[in-house]
Amino acid sequence: MRSLWIVGVGMVLASGCATSSVVANTESPSSPAVSGLVAGSALSRLPERPNPASPAASGMVDNSSSSAVSESPTLSEPQPSPTFATTSAITAAPLGAPKACASAQLAVTLGERQQLMAQPAVAVIFTNTSDSSCTLYGYPGVAGLDSNGHQVAQAFRTAQVYMGGAPTDTPTSVTLASGAQASALIGGSANPVNGEAACPPDYAAVLVTPPGTTTATELAIDYPSCSGLLITPVVPGATGGFFDPEASP
Repeated sequence: MRSLWIVGVGMVLASGCATSSVVANTESPSSPAVSGLVAGSALSRLPERPNPASPAASGMVDNSSSSAVSESPTLSEPQPSPTFATTSAITAAPLGAPKACASAQLAVTLGERQQLMAQPAVAVIFTNTSDSSCTLYGYPGVAGLDSNGHQVAQAFRTAQVYMGGAPTDTPTSVTLASGAQASALIGGSANPVNGEAACPPDYAAVLVTPPGTTTATELAIDYPSCSGLLITPVVPGATGGFFDPEASP
């Protein structure tokens, strides 16, 4: 019996030692080892909550200590819209200058047809038949008529044609004393265009309206209609500013 009791006590003591060893190796979750393991693994993936007292959490940023935050752009004062100068085709005559010519003051005629390098031109001439001076400025109105008197073309405005015209791209005012003349050139082409084998029938007449007026004069003419009509602005004299292109340097 005594030996059995000793053996039993030994087993209990051995069991108690093993139990205490297990308990010693099982640390509580609040121990540094456990909290360090958790913080370094699963919980380290979670974003940290900002400290309510920090500037970032409160929405306030100290611009004096951070160069990464730029100042808000300021609105500049509104700028005026750009303006563009415009010019009128007709300018008012200076004070004291002669008035614009009226249709009743003018005789409208045609000069002799000229042609060079299949580029015809004819001057339309305006003669002041009144006793008082007047002025002309700009482009005459010119329309081409067929043999039946039907209008088939309107002249396009251009500063110059092949045979001559205005010395500059800007029309100038021409003052006509009694009996003086001003003129413009009607231009065109005597060659077929756009692959055509022949030109349409020539213009049988033109309707001419002096600049600044509304009364047209019909003038008989035999003029090629291959490429329409052109008209230059009025210049002093009866030639329409004719020049010889082949004589130019």
